[in-house]
Amino acid sequence: MRGTVLHAGIATVLLAGMAWAGPGDGIKAGPVVLHPFADVSVTHDSNVFQAPRDREADVYAQGAAGLRFLYSSLRFSLIGSGHAGARRYMDESDLDFDFAGQSLGAAVNGERTALTLSQSYRRVEDIDLYGSEFAVGGISQDSILDVASRRERDILQASLALDRRLTDKLDLTLGGRYETVEYNDGALQDLRSAFGLVEGAFRMTPKTALFLAGTYGQMDGKNEDGTAIGYAGRLGLKTIGTDKLVFRAGVGAQVFDPQDGGEDRTALSFDGSATWAATEKVFVQAGARNGLSKSILAANEGVEYSVYRLGLLARASDMVTLSLSGAYRLDEYLDSDREDAGIGVRARVDFASASDALRAYWETSYENVDSNEDERDYRKLRITLGMNLKY
Repeated sequence: MRGTVLHAGIATVLLAGMAWAGPGDGIKAGPVVLHPFADVSVTHDSNVFQAPRDREADVYAQGAAGLRFLYSSLRFSLIGSGHAGARRYMDESDLDFDFAGQSLGAAVNGERTALTLSQSYRRVEDIDLYGSEFAVGGISQDSILDVASRRERDILQASLALDRRLTDKLDLTLGGRYETVEYNDGALQDLRSAFGLVEGAFRMTPKTALFLAGTYGQMDGKNEDGTAIGYAGRLGLKTIGTDKLVFRAGVGAQVFDPQDGGEDRTALSFDGSATWAATEKVFVQAGARNGLSKSILAANEGVEYSVYRLGLLARASDMVTLSLSGAYRLDEYLDSDREDAGIGVRARVDFASASDALRAYWETSYENVDSNEDERDYRKLRITLGMNLKY
């Protein structure tokens, strides 16, 4: 009965959405634009417990509703959003959960100076679906992580960046970021971190610049012996004000001091991303980064991680978009022999209404995590049919 009601509800919402495709350009109140939105989907999951064997499959429905707003003037802009939703499983009701979040960002732009502020809070479980909307850099950091880290958690983030054009050739950036992640599971380590950034850039041409960046951060966890310290320096190249190719990449060194009696770790540091408009309808994205961090799995444990990603987006028509993306992550633990490697692949087709107020989609995703601790291995296939509505 539970499954019948679940599927009937999803079908009703999907059919209602297909019948209604409103303006899509928002509700305008003077300089403020409001965008109410709703997301609904149904997913078949081949391995709901991420088990290495004896896998259990189930179907779940997920829905969320929220509001985005935008205010913009010549020198100032303000953007924010809030949402709340729930996931309900057809059979494994113990896995049901609710989620919510909000974000707020502001930017002040002068002739030679720009200030950007952002803040977000969200309660999530499983993959942080709204993380890319809130995260600095636009990437959800837990798209592939140890399965334990995808438990119920509260994430608080705040950041600021000050950009200053010193001369026609020299730019200066100062930035800071604060983040806490608190888990509902007492066996996992809550983490708190704060980082600062100083970057100078020299414009070699009107469209390219050479930059030198330095970062310093502190991180501590529940039941930890000390506050870890990390710092890094990278030299790199980036584009400025380009349309066809947006590129930024740096390489250097990083040091991680666990401050718990363990040895300092020194490693290569790299961080790069690129977006290429191959044609007017085909876009390619790529990125790679690494880092040293505390682990959530055990007190006084560190991890060195590397993440690589590649994506392709193609607009088949004004109403149909195809996308294919993949990511690979390697976690190497500093105080044990454990090593985890994960790969994720996603294929998606979007069908948009003429006004873009309605977007229906089909998505298939696959995860494969291979660990030298066999109980951490798992494979998972998800097939999703969903719909996004906005006014």
